[in-house]
Amino acid sequence: MDAKAANLVVRDIAAVGRSAAPLPERASALVDTVGKLFPVDGAYLALLDPAERRYAPALHCSGFDSGTEAHLASEFWYAELAGVGHNVYRRALLTRDLPRPRMEYALWAEHLEPAGYQQCLGVALYSGVERIGMLLLGSGSTEALDEPLRDLLNALSPAMAAAVDPIRSAVALARLVQNASAGAVVDRAGAIHPLPGLPGHRLLDPGSILARVARHELAGGHRHAVFHWPAGPDDPDHLLRVTAFAGAEAPARVAAVLVLAPAGDLAALTRPELELLGQLVAGHADDGLAALADLAGRPRAELRDAVANLRDKLGATSRTGLALRAAREGLYIPWHPAR
Repeated sequence: MDAKAANLVVRDIAAVGRSAAPLPERASALVDTVGKLFPVDGAYLALLDPAERRYAPALHCSGFDSGTEAHLASEFWYAELAGVGHNVYRRALLTRDLPRPRMEYALWAEHLEPAGYQQCLGVALYSGVERIGMLLLGSGSTEALDEPLRDLLNALSPAMAAAVDPIRSAVALARLVQNASAGAVVDRAGAIHPLPGLPGHRLLDPGSILARVARHELAGGHRHAVFHWPAGPDDPDHLLRVTAFAGAEAPARVAAVLVLAPAGDLAALTRPELELLGQLVAGHADDGLAALADLAGRPRAELRDAVANLRDKLGATSRTGLALRAAREGLYIPWHPAR
């Protein structure tokens, strides 16, 4: 392997890692860069979807036909990789490392061999101790891929993983929140992960009800939500401002980004009033005051007076206008069945 080419690849991968380009563009740039080291005729780079136990959808796929791409995106391929050990070990794997003859694997027998591929190299992508994705490179060359190439790709794998890790975008979103004090990332399976650059919080511990509530607020295609939430049962009147962003680049790994900050200007609203506004934001006003009173456990007349008082406080001319302002300014504590 040419040392000058290797140094250029190291430089270029670092540049991809610093790029602000969209995730698929960064993935394609990684593949193009690695292709400078040896003849790459097919490439598949995908993030792991832990809930579905598969590597899909692809961030980059080139040189492989649709059948091969479908196989690589399947649970069957994930299971094949587990049998090889690729889902456990970080070492880049070459075709000659397979524990069984390659034609005993469906990927080779049904896809790669008929397409003329001679060898493959697989690189597991890790963010810290967490496996986040996989890069598979196929070559029609019969020239054996050497150990220095494998060693280089092993050394570069953390930088490649960082370049396509969607957590990067989550960090950028968190920086938009003023006075942020804590944060976390929620994946599609509901698991909570640390958000680099911000500490955790007991509200963001595993099994957090707040994570479920935030995802409910983002349902229906909403990209962003702001609301307030009690800081804890020992101080129920101490509220925190919660900003939730929907994951855009890779929703399997980043379904939501949650950022906590001190409570904003609450317009002199009390906690019961914020909870009532949460019911209005949830759409219960559409069911009429009787249904809303039942939900709130309050007499209808009392609730009517409370809503009128809120309209005066927030300068709203209707219950709908009241709900819209509360949602826009985060002046509510969400109503959610899990509470």
